[in-house]
Amino acid sequence: MSRTMLTHSTFIHRGLWDAQHPENSLGAFARAVAAGYGIECDVRMSVDGVPFVFHDTTAMRMTGCAGRVDAQTMAYLHTLDLQRTKYHIPSLQDVLQTVGGRVPLLLEIKPRYTHRAQFVSALVQVLARYDGPYSISSFDAFLACAIKRRMSQVAVGYHCSDYPENHPVIATAKRWGASVFLRVSGFAPDFFVVRASYLARYGDPRRTHEKNQPLLTWGACNRTERRHIRQYGANEIREPIV
Repeated sequence: MSRTMLTHSTFIHRGLWDAQHPENSLGAFARAVAAGYGIECDVRMSVDGVPFVFHDTTAMRMTGCAGRVDAQTMAYLHTLDLQRTKYHIPSLQDVLQTVGGRVPLLLEIKPRYTHRAQFVSALVQVLARYDGPYSISSFDAFLACAIKRRMSQVAVGYHCSDYPENHPVIATAKRWGASVFLRVSGFAPDFFVVRASYLARYGDPRRTHEKNQPLLTWGACNRTERRHIRQYGANEIREPIV
């Protein structure tokens, strides 16, 4: 995906979802395509090595079933109803077929602290057959670096957050650890995806990198955060209005 697409496309967070078409469902993605929106979605890997699209670590919120989703097979995940609708957890291949290259994709690869090499190989295999525009990003700096090494022609970005859900000490450790890795690894993100509250608290993450790197943001909750989005020229990943 070109830098122009990253900065000027209108991306929708987890598809154009509503009560009948849940987030990260094929229905939400089909609606986004019909409306001409670029799509941000979340990618994990099943226990049998299949990339699939789902945000949460566990299935409870979206399906009512307990257990980590990455501990399940793709065949089992396909059987889980998303919020009691006709839609099920889709594989990444299902999503690519639904989108068909008609709008740009921003694939957030969810952190993976084991089997990283298998995850990267699975992504390479699926995406090698896809002709549409896409880019990849992750909170996991090690995983993003490994993806860039295998897919050098693809724009690979890094997610920054102030981790408001974590204890302040843990949040600080996460930010510090990622910052150190980016400096010593030689991995230079092609773009950044930043939580809006991070911009408001810590400023532009590009200040120690190339100034022309695309900057995207999500999760704006108030006027102050949206003012910082405008200040830093970020492209906001929008939430559907439901």
